[in-house]
Amino acid sequence: MKIIDKLIPINKYNRPGSKSTPKRICVHYTRQAGTDADRLALFYSNVATGRFPNKPNNWTSTQYIVGLNGKVIRVVPDNETAYAASGKNAGTLHIEVCYSKASGEFETASMSALRELVQYLMKKYNIPTAAYETFTDPEKALEYL
Repeated sequence: MKIIDKLIPINKYNRPGSKSTPKRICVHYTRQAGTDADRLALFYSNVATGRFPNKPNNWTSTQYIVGLNGKVIRVVPDNETAYAASGKNAGTLHIEVCYSKASGEFETASMSALRELVQYLMKKYNIPTAAYETFTDPEKALEYL
């Protein structure tokens, strides 16, 4: 698996530079059908440069993005906090997965790359498998964590 680094600079919006030890993995979908990994990486880069200073809901980030064709991009190092799950970012590796269908169903190439990435991260950081749930309501997802 090839991981392409497009690290965003440390900044006050979406990469604080806070150190974090990976203990769990959280997989997200982008909520934007048709957006690919390069486009999402550019969005995070724009946030980092202060392009959205008055829109705190845009001050998000992730460690990894899995594209429509299985391309994997890292935008925040594994040992730093990314802003992807309010209040539960420390210790979590976040992965955003792109998709093209309005249903949110992931592409076969995306699923294959996601599986490989998660297995790699679990082995690298000794993260065990655990019970899981699927959520569409952010509040319920936070309660679960």
